[in-house]
Amino acid sequence: MVVATAVFYPTLAQAQCSTITSDATINDAATNCVVWNGGEISITNNGTIAAGIGFSINGGTVGNLINSGVVYGAGHALYNAGTIPTISNLAGGIISGNSGPYVVGIDNEGSIGTILNSGSILTKNYLNYDVINKALRGF
Repeated sequence: MVVATAVFYPTLAQAQCSTITSDATINDAATNCVVWNGGEISITNNGTIAAGIGFSINGGTVGNLINSGVVYGAGHALYNAGTIPTISNLAGGIISGNSGPYVVGIDNEGSIGTILNSGSILTKNYLNYDVINKALRGF
């Protein structure tokens, strides 16, 4: 299963990200963003993605996302323009957008089959969205 958070930023910013193309586990602190191109990702209780960019899925199909750790993005925690079958945010898991004029926990322009949440999906700014599904809203 995979845990992911995606945020779309210009290519220059993405060049500083780690790229995941096959199954991976994140079980320690990471300070860079992740461009998720395939495979499943699990973020464990000690795993943290904290960066200006969280996860970015810019197209295509990736695996499932399972989070019991922390995923922070300066604007978005997870941006998806591809396909994610399931996002499971387990108890104690946090998916959070932190700051900026447009802050979203999960920003979806693609397809997410199911979101299962026993943790927290949120933003630090009450004026913004915890989850926004542009694919259904026609943005």
